Amino acid sequence: SFSQFEDLAFVTGDHLENFPLVGGLLRKMGAIVVDNCGGAHARARLINDELKKAQDENRRILIYPEGHLAPVGRRYRYKKGVFHMYEAYGQPVVPAATNLGLRWPQQHWRLTPGDAVIEYLDPIEPGLDKETFMARLERAIETRSIELLGDEAPKDIDLGALLPDPRS
Repeated sequence: SFSQFEDLAFVTGDHLENFPLVGGLLRKMGAIVVDNCGGAHARARLINDELKKAQDENRRILIYPEGHLAPVGRRYRYKKGVFHMYEAYGQPVVPAATNLGLRWPQQHWRLTPGDAVIEYLDPIEPGLDKETFMARLERAIETRSIELLGDEAPKDIDLGALLPDPRS
C-alpha cells in the first residue's frame, strides 16, 4: 500500500532505530518515529513537530493502532496515541482491515502462500471524543479483519471472543 501513495508518512516505534542503517532509511522515507516510552513530552513533540511537518507537506499518515501487526487469534489494546494524532491532525481516519497475519506471521520469517488483503474501510470523520473514536476504529478494523480470514480462520480460536463489545 505504501507504493500507492507518494505523499504517505508511516508511523513506527523508535525500537526500529536500533537496527543498523534502519534509522537513516526511516528518516529518508519520511517516517514519523514515535518514542513509545516518552509520555506527554514525546506526544507534544509528535504533535508539534512530526504531525505539523506531515500536515504542511499535505501527507497522509499510516499507522497500526495496536502498534504492530497482531498475530491471527490475538488482539492487542489499541494505543491511545492514535486518538491524539486523530485529534491533532483534524482529518478523517480511514481504517484498514487486513488478513496479513495469515500470510506473514510476525513471529516467523516463513511466509504462507495465498492472497494478502488490505481493505480500506469507511472514513471516520474528525471531531469525535476519545471513547467514541477508539470504539468505532477498533470495531471497524477487528470485525472486518476477522471476516477477511474467511475459510482460513484457525478452527481452534474463538474469533467471536476477539471482537470488541458492540455496546462500546
